[in-house]
Amino acid sequence: MEKKQLLPSLDRSIDEIRRISGGSSDVLINRFVTGGIHCALLCCEGMVSTSVITELIFEPITDIPQQKDSHGLFHYINEELLLSTDRPQVEDYPTLFRLVNSGFAVLIAEGMTTGLAFGVQGYNTRGVQEPSGEGNIMGAHEGFTETIRTNMSQIRRRMKTPELVMELFIKGEKSSTDLCLCYMKDRVPKALTEKIRRSLEGIELEAILTTGYIRPFVENGSFELFSSTGTTERPDVLCSKLIEGRAAILVDGVPYAIIIPRLFCESFQTLDDYAYKPYYATFIRWLKYAAFLTAVLLPAFYAAIVMYHPELLNSTLFMLLVEAEKKAPLSIVTESLFALLMYEMIREAGVRLPKPTGGSCQHNQRTHYRRRGSKLGTGEHAAADHDSAGCTGRTGSSRAGAPDNGAAPCLPDSRGSAGTFRHKPPCLRGAGEHLRHRGLRLSLHSAHIAVQGQGHGGHGSPQRHKEAPEPRLHRGGIS
Repeated sequence: MEKKQLLPSLDRSIDEIRRISGGSSDVLINRFVTGGIHCALLCCEGMVSTSVITELIFEPITDIPQQKDSHGLFHYINEELLLSTDRPQVEDYPTLFRLVNSGFAVLIAEGMTTGLAFGVQGYNTRGVQEPSGEGNIMGAHEGFTETIRTNMSQIRRRMKTPELVMELFIKGEKSSTDLCLCYMKDRVPKALTEKIRRSLEGIELEAILTTGYIRPFVENGSFELFSSTGTTERPDVLCSKLIEGRAAILVDGVPYAIIIPRLFCESFQTLDDYAYKPYYATFIRWLKYAAFLTAVLLPAFYAAIVMYHPELLNSTLFMLLVEAEKKAPLSIVTESLFALLMYEMIREAGVRLPKPTGGSCQHNQRTHYRRRGSKLGTGEHAAADHDSAGCTGRTGSSRAGAPDNGAAPCLPDSRGSAGTFRHKPPCLRGAGEHLRHRGLRLSLHSAHIAVQGQGHGGHGSPQRHKEAPEPRLHRGGIS
């Protein structure tokens, strides 16, 4: 928009305002006469408080006595009336529209090339709530909101020292977004504040809608493995960084603050660490480091061991892996990369999709991987888990010639005809898996004894089968 001065003629000025706004229906123009001078009050519908503008603006202005000219009217309003604590002057149309769209009421008069703005904001905003991404136990439960003035007040309420400085900038050709630079003037290096100011002044964007629009301008370089700036949605965390000599940037419309600079180790720190005993806080922080290294290195470490050093694996785990990899179409490395990629897909779907759809997607994926893991853990004998030879059917009648020694009932094979059972040679892992499905915790050795006690054969002689006692099942295992 061209920076054009306000016209002295009230009618021409109103026509220019309507031309610039394109006749927008939310721009309200109220003409009236006060003190013998023709005036107009401009505001934006939905951005001002009706009660406040009525009590603080309409009633005092309409009771102004007769004035000689419009200069005397503005002098009377500035010197005799205190209509608002925030009263900037308007000299051009871009400033007029920025203030009107920010919730100000602007007064223009016949013969004046300036206007008076009054802060009467009354638009709906989200209240102060607990942060969703930075939970804590013993700290404050307040987070930033989308209103920059509210965020500034939360910081000032915690830091009442005059050393705290807040500088406002307006950036964005179309959005005219308010930015606030916060720092402690006695602690932050002057070179850092000068660098941030130059970076902010060099921003040439049409709109600033989130912190990601300005972070590239204040970071050290564009090719960094770890970002040199951080974000937080907690006022207490931001205040702790300001005390340490950092600087922060608040963006209007965003419930996050940018912290400059940021260290990598701060990703493992929380405000709760300072509420615990030193030894426990140290233990928790080292635990976070260990979890980070495990998450980063474990997939590659596992693939390297399986491919080049399988002798380091436990014998049972090694046999399970060999059996699972017999018919695997992909290599270990490809499977690991695919699993990581699928995890990222599930996480992105849970975050971006609508809540009902995202939650259902995550549940289905978890169920799929649980079933796939169970199948790989039992090898090719998953189909024989409920088909062990010589067991009893669900119908209550025993198979002719088969001993009934308290064996677990068989389930009908879903691939066979109704009411029929498939009988296969007993499998040690299949029997153990079948008993575990019934809620019993068994070791492989106990499952072997259970199979031998049922008379299904095994590695022992017939004489050992006769001498083997009948197993008794209970919730703790087999005795």
